[in-house]
Amino acid sequence: MLVNLIDRRGVSPVIATVLLIMITVLAVAILTGFILPFVRDGLSKSTECSDVDESFKFDESFGYNCRKLYSEGSENVSFSVSRSNDDSKKINGFSVAFYGNGISKSFQVLNGVPNPEIQMIGQNGLEIPTSGETRSYIFNTTQLGYKKAELKVVLKSGRVCEKVSDSIEITEC
Repeated sequence: MLVNLIDRRGVSPVIATVLLIMITVLAVAILTGFILPFVRDGLSKSTECSDVDESFKFDESFGYNCRKLYSEGSENVSFSVSRSNDDSKKINGFSVAFYGNGISKSFQVLNGVPNPEIQMIGQNGLEIPTSGETRSYIFNTTQLGYKKAELKVVLKSGRVCEKVSDSIEITEC
């Protein structure tokens, strides 16, 4: 039995080296196949909003950025939004969020997409402002006490940019 163990040969050093190199190359190829698309997608999403994230601002020159309380327990919050940038290839609209007294409400304003809670002042349908234009809207609600509003850009891909384009304090009209 002792003779049998001594007569056995191991794998040649050349074959062992070739096998290790093949395993390493295979591991690198598999990892590259998973990591490169992940990094590429992450980079494109992280820069997608960089040139449009401040396209919309609240316009306070019209005096519409306020809330009006009605006796039946409802409230109209009006606001004006202007647009400074005309990258219409990327922008689909904006998201507006209202906050106050432990409540919040958020919705998107997209061209031609109706929303029963929001209307344009003096016009039917919803449209977003084009470059250099200002549009005014009314948000009808029965929840009272919204005190702050924030704007974010909505891209054609449906993604809402994380950076807040603008925010305002909402006062009584």
